[in-house]
Amino acid sequence: MSEPAAPSGTVADREQDRFSVDVTVTANSDHYFLAGAATDLSAGGVFIATAILHPVGTEFNVSMHIDDGEGDVVRAVGVVRWHRPAEEGSDAPQGVGLQFVEVEGDGAARIERYLASRVAAVRDEIED
Repeated sequence: MSEPAAPSGTVADREQDRFSVDVTVTANSDHYFLAGAATDLSAGGVFIATAILHPVGTEFNVSMHIDDGEGDVVRAVGVVRWHRPAEEGSDAPQGVGLQFVEVEGDGAARIERYLASRVAAVRDEIED
């Protein structure tokens, strides 16, 4: 695994819309391992709720279990770009925002299809 990338960007600099999800995620680097829940996801990255705020620039190998009917995990390489610390009185979970720098195989297309299906499901609920 390469050296961690230099930190860049902010939450406001996102290029893709994020969607609320509940996806099981595991991630490991040379020095860290985490298992948790992704609470939002886009084609460009994922927020992982975790008690440990890993350093900005840390590179992780990520495995996501998205419910898209394919069954396999989506594997990617992501870099920590920002943290959300715990805040008293806030319902927002503490964790880290990862930007995908590489997504294996058809993983990017699977994420896009999964997110599109979530949008369609919400639209159907609103119309009913």
